[in-house]
Amino acid sequence: AVQRAKQPIESVCVGIAGHHIKTYKYNHILYRHGNNDPISDAEIEKLIDEVRHVTVNPGEEIIDVIPQYFILDNKYNTTEPVGQLASVVTGFFQLITGNTVEINKIVRCVQNANVDIREIILEPIASGLACLNEEEKKQGVALVDIGGGTTDIVIFYGGNPVFTKVIPIGGNIVTKDIATVCKISEDIAEKLKIKYGTCIVNESNTANLITIPMPYGHEAVQINEAYLAQIINSRVQEEIVNVVAKEIANSGYQNKLLAGLVITGGGAELKHIKELFQYTLNMPIRKGVPENGFARNVQAELINPKYSTALGLLKYGLSQQESQPVEEETKPKRQKKEKVKKDKESKNGRGIG
Repeated sequence: AVQRAKQPIESVCVGIAGHHIKTYKYNHILYRHGNNDPISDAEIEKLIDEVRHVTVNPGEEIIDVIPQYFILDNKYNTTEPVGQLASVVTGFFQLITGNTVEINKIVRCVQNANVDIREIILEPIASGLACLNEEEKKQGVALVDIGGGTTDIVIFYGGNPVFTKVIPIGGNIVTKDIATVCKISEDIAEKLKIKYGTCIVNESNTANLITIPMPYGHEAVQINEAYLAQIINSRVQEEIVNVVAKEIANSGYQNKLLAGLVITGGGAELKHIKELFQYTLNMPIRKGVPENGFARNVQAELINPKYSTALGLLKYGLSQQESQPVEEETKPKRQKKEKVKKDKESKNGRGIG
């Protein structure tokens, strides 16, 4: 990147996902007794900043704080408290945490390349920046990012992310199933999945026998394309589509997703996976490609679901650079967080169960 851009890279925005990601609900109160002025941006930022530094479970670290809604004077529910009058503001948040060891692995890797980390961002939120438009986020939309090791869900409503979940199953498990059942290497299984695979058995060519050459003089193996589809369908339906459907139902936002569901990530390229989601969820489904603000700025081959997270991180970094003063640019957020963390180590905090 440095060579091609002919520019130094001193700090980066880093995406994070994985089995260790957890989410918690948390509420925090701001008291404004005797204050007749409207609620300001600074007050809400202060409220959110206090939540960022609450004590979480041992071995975990807060990655992000997502405001859900605010209750004013224990009566009025709103997602936009700024400008309103209230003595007591109760903020309801979703905390996204990660395992400290796993986070530090990423930090060490980046720092070993002599680059600072500006901020760590949950990957499906980054993907949403590249794949979703503002109208979809306001109407209500679920983004499902199917990666190799995980399937990440983020629901946007009223313009903001309101629910996230990481499912520890991704496209790699389908490849492993094919390799195990057909007794072939995972490299060959991946190629079969991409070239001949489909998530819907009826869409396969039952007359097509696929010949798989074997190494070391062993006889070639033949499998039917429909049989390959059965292997793929079984795992994708049970471990990805059904679990996504369950999580969306449990989120409380299922009936508010007027814009439906968007699938992205490398797994979105699996043939007929969109149709499988449609059959199961019975809502509008589309494939998400990173074209929101990128169509005329990047090479055509990058407008692909597997690059959604990377381009989303790029878009996030650019937006932060434009909005922050120059003097703040030289102070990566990761370093600021570490200083605050050290300052608070000796203080008792409020734990999250």
